Amino acid sequence: MKQRPLNRRQFLTQALFGSGLLGLRAVVSGLPPLALAHPEAFVASLSPEAVRRKLAAAATPQYLILSTSDAGEPLNCNVPGMYSDPNLKHPTAPSMAATSFALGSAQVTAAKVWSTLPTSALARLNFFHLATGNFQHGGLGEVHTLNGQVANNEMMVSALSAALHPLLGTIQAQPLVIGGGNAERISYRGAQQPVFSPTFIRDLLTTPDALASFNATQALRDRDLDALNAALKVRADPTQQALIDAYATSQEQARKIPQTLLAQLATIQDDGIQSQATAAALLCQLKLAPAVLVDFPFGGDNHSDTDSHNGPGALPAEAAQHVSSVAAISTLMGALSSQNMLDAVTFATLTTFGRSNAPDLNGRSHNGQHSCNLLIGPHVQAGVVGGATLVGDNPVAQGIDPTTGQGISSAGIQGADTLASYGATLGRALGLPQDTVQSLIPGSQAVSAALAGL
Repeated sequence: MKQRPLNRRQFLTQALFGSGLLGLRAVVSGLPPLALAHPEAFVASLSPEAVRRKLAAAATPQYLILSTSDAGEPLNCNVPGMYSDPNLKHPTAPSMAATSFALGSAQVTAAKVWSTLPTSALARLNFFHLATGNFQHGGLGEVHTLNGQVANNEMMVSALSAALHPLLGTIQAQPLVIGGGNAERISYRGAQQPVFSPTFIRDLLTTPDALASFNATQALRDRDLDALNAALKVRADPTQQALIDAYATSQEQARKIPQTLLAQLATIQDDGIQSQATAAALLCQLKLAPAVLVDFPFGGDNHSDTDSHNGPGALPAEAAQHVSSVAAISTLMGALSSQNMLDAVTFATLTTFGRSNAPDLNGRSHNGQHSCNLLIGPHVQAGVVGGATLVGDNPVAQGIDPTTGQGISSAGIQGADTLASYGATLGRALGLPQDTVQSLIPGSQAVSAALAGL
């Protein structure tokens, strides 16, 4: 008889609370599930070379929180590099006025709302100009494959998630989708991934049984470490012990996890973007998956974006969504900071296409020739990569000098290759080695100027 697939509640319940609370024990102890389920086998698998690689990588692998949308976001229209030409159009709200602010060591001009991000975000924020080559809704899947450049036509987020899984020791390799909109189109090795709303996650984790399970794992932390240390004593290998010490969560950190979890779950009141930000941070802390997908809009499908009060061309919805999504990013950064995970997570965006900046429109039209994505993380160099040239009514992405990150008209990374370059740069920013990134996105070239400490 064919086994019926687990529904969403069964799936998360089994991942966290099944198999002797293996998922929660991994969260509280900091140890990989294999080390808890089979400590002897785990120790036996740690050859000197494997230990060396894991220790070398211990400080670099990142969880990924990716905001993705099929709406075609006008984020590209109000970022650094788009306020130098008076013919470029911007919302009339004060929050979108041209404002100079520091982005790392550089001084840039962009919509004022970007300057309101916390210093911790601005110090590691990169605006990456690119072209997706897609002009129509429904192209999110193709853009996620970087127009077919990801190996085996896999989606970028899924390929990155699978590569990060063994480094992070997460419960599953597949990305988790919690965003609304069109994020449900995400697949992993051909299988469509379910969507778990923030309120669904909150309700699952605040049942009496769930809370009792969290309390039980506190006492299990020391038992798990004792079992692993007993297995280590047989081999008496100091490098293996160093690896376990690098994995293990301290008693003090372990005690704080349930309290922090409950406090943040209590703030989830709906499935909006603020709740998505909180839930995404929690899912990373719970080590459920290497990647979590959200949907932070920046104007969406705004062919007509005007009202009677602001007049034609005011783009009020675009301005309002920029304000709310920047606030959601700030919420995300605050949640990660409270969990001591600010240096363990990278935030990024990916949309199907950008928007036109034409001065004579009441809204914005599709633009596959220019888009802009965000990178925020500890391995990201604050600044701007690439740029755009106004051709008629449309900004067109320039090529990129991979060493300096500057927009160029010839040589370097050509405009058609900027999407794959973004994927490669994100992969490196997540702590994946260059050869791994090349195997995932063959022929791609990362922009070294966008990377820090690698």
